[in-house]
Amino acid sequence: MPELPYVEANRQYLINEGIVGNRITGYEVLLPRTFKTPLTDLPNIIDKQICSVVRLGKFIVLDLSGLYLVIHLRMSGQLTLANNTDPRPRHVRNVFGLLQNRSLWFIDQRKFGEIWVTDHLSNFSSKLSPDPLEKNFTLDWLVKSTSGRNKPIKSLLLEQNIVAGMGNIFADEVLFLAGILPTTKPIDLSEYQYVNLHRCIVRVLSDAKEKMVNLKTLPKPDQESGNFKALLYVPRVQNGYCNRCKSHIESKIISQRTTYFCGTCQT
Repeated sequence: MPELPYVEANRQYLINEGIVGNRITGYEVLLPRTFKTPLTDLPNIIDKQICSVVRLGKFIVLDLSGLYLVIHLRMSGQLTLANNTDPRPRHVRNVFGLLQNRSLWFIDQRKFGEIWVTDHLSNFSSKLSPDPLEKNFTLDWLVKSTSGRNKPIKSLLLEQNIVAGMGNIFADEVLFLAGILPTTKPIDLSEYQYVNLHRCIVRVLSDAKEKMVNLKTLPKPDQESGNFKALLYVPRVQNGYCNRCKSHIESKIISQRTTYFCGTCQT
């Protein structure tokens, strides 16, 4: 599913395209199940100005003067600004009309995306860790939120109340760069490994965010993550080779997710 770097790129794209300051003029509900709050709440967004676009972990939030349109892209979602005369792609699931003859399309091939209309943003933020790209995502936070847990470190990195915005692919990237096997339990991590793990979380997500944000066009999410394979340290293919030591890449199911790692470089 789209992870933090891709979601941030989508957020920056909306800002660069001038959505802030525009106003919602209408909506078309083409896939009702996308909405996780009652459809009767939708009239409340009409004529609301978009004051800002922020990200909470993997959520994109349009601030409508204290009312919030919250979107989770899930596996294949994307938010695209278009002119009303533009032909709609096949997988447009819901549409929000804007001023200046523009529309915001929610495109979602696999139909797993979710949208909320709410005036209580704390319902979302309270379930998330500090943002890993901000200063309050500290080493102390990482240690306290994982130590004593009996799950593999890969599983813990996927929990949004530990590392908001992390997903399957970038968790593998972090653990490869940190040289830690994904099956390692927190109790077996040394102080140095924790320091390195924290550093790698910040580095991997920051680097990927910068690369995606600076792309000329918004990338299309692939079926698994929304990330470009060119950004990856670990080849995500069966019988692939480690880019560092040329050993075969191994795979294992952890927390129902396919995990790729190098048994030589990660110990």
